[in-house]
Amino acid sequence: MFGRLLSTQLTTQMRLPVQIEVISLDQLTYDEFMRSISTPTVVMIYHMLPLKGTVLFEFTPGTAISIIERLLGGPGRLPSNPRELTDIEQTLMSNVINKGMQSYREAWKNIIPDLQPVLQTLETNPRFVQVSGPGDSVLVLSFEIRLGESSGSMRMCLPYPTIEDILPQLNRQVFISHQHKEDAEQSGK
Repeated sequence: MFGRLLSTQLTTQMRLPVQIEVISLDQLTYDEFMRSISTPTVVMIYHMLPLKGTVLFEFTPGTAISIIERLLGGPGRLPSNPRELTDIEQTLMSNVINKGMQSYREAWKNIIPDLQPVLQTLETNPRFVQVSGPGDSVLVLSFEIRLGESSGSMRMCLPYPTIEDILPQLNRQVFISHQHKEDAEQSGK
């Protein structure tokens, strides 16, 4: 749901068709996730009040630059050589994703009605990102982002300590969603 909502928000903001699709959901250790991030990168760390921990959103630099280029009136093409974002580009990217957090809140509203994402920092070097213990389990959702003719990626990292308190609700929510789907299929016959 988050990907669909974010794609609608980005389409409106960038005046360009944006499609976001979940590619995979993986359970890794935090260390494995961090070692998979290239340098340079764009990592945005959000504290998710009232949850205890943080959530990381990681964008390849090309994806971030493509978004920024489009916002500034360009075609939004992926650059041929990845590079770090300038300070101004970091601010623009933060503004885009901060607006996108409305989509994140909407996607989680049935589980955490008072969710308040607060940006803690944006980093371009993964060595400076430490939000969990190296051996802690994390869920990593990988998304493909298609911006007009270009495509890139975004990953969301949910450390186990962040979602530990809501896991029983997630299991119940999955069951309820599955039941609604089965009921709809049976009533459609």
